[in-house]
Order: sequence, then C-alpha cells, then structure tokens
Amino acid sequence: MKKNILLIGCLVVIASCGRYSKVVDLPKKDQMQENSRIYGEVDGPARQSKNTYPTPADAADQSARIKEILFNGKKPVSAPVAQEVSAPANAETAPVDSAATK
Repeated sequence: MKKNILLIGCLVVIASCGRYSKVVDLPKKDQMQENSRIYGEVDGPARQSKNTYPTPADAADQSARIKEILFNGKKPVSAPVAQEVSAPANAETAPVDSAATK
C-alpha cells in the first residue's frame, strides 16, 4: 500500500514539473502597445502611481490607536546605550600625553 502511494506521488510530481516550468518570452514593445489595458503606457509610469489619496485629518490619532493595539501599551524595546566607565588611572594604565614627552 505504501509503495502504491509513493508511486502515485512520484507520478504526480513528475507530471507537474514540465507543466509549470516553461520558459515564456517577454512580450515585445509593439505587443505591449497593442494591449495597453494590461501593460499600461509603454516606458511610462505605472497606472497605480498616478493615484494620490488625501491624508485624513485624524491620521495621527488613528496611527496612535493602532500602535496602542499592536504594542498593548508597551514601548518597543530599544538597544541599550553604551555608557563610558571611568577607571582610576595609575602610572601603568595612564595614557601618555605626546606633548608632555617632547
């Protein structure tokens, strides 16, 4: 039984390989110009980029409400800021002043 299921599965995989992996040439420029409904203006901007939408008056309030819902009132965790630690300088670890040695 397992052998039959494996055989049928292999046949399905082999049969589907050639069906979806065909190389399709890109349409030529004259074909694109003939079908402007699909390809839009040839060598021009996309039709969707021409659409502009006004910003709603409550955009800031709405984004704050969405942020509240997503983060549940918690502020996002940011990376800790490195702080300088001053250590006591002694003769061995004290930096050498190049002006003083001249």
